[in-house]
Amino acid sequence: MAINLLGIVTELCKRDPRPEAITASILGDLSSDEQREQAYAGFTELVRLTLDGSRRRGLSVVEVAATLGVSDEQVYALVAKGEIGHVRIGKLIRIPDHELERFLRTAGVGA
Repeated sequence: MAINLLGIVTELCKRDPRPEAITASILGDLSSDEQREQAYAGFTELVRLTLDGSRRRGLSVVEVAATLGVSDEQVYALVAKGEIGHVRIGKLIRIPDHELERFLRTAGVGA
């Protein structure tokens, strides 16, 4: 699941630039279980990437392609199909280490 958090925050900032207002806008009206689940997953990923300061914050598509021995286009296809988890910041795609490890485990390759 790709979450364009930067895009969401940028749009909300146009209405009210206070961080508290932005957070309330994002998390304030979670009326369905699906909305709560998506918000929880997105913020959990954000926290995971933030707290993991000693490690890289994810691999680029080019780095993942080199690791897997496939083309960049094949990695973009995996991302588009949702087969490999990623974080999108604008046009930038980062694949967290744990997502690459998960993909390798589920693909039967082993990390």
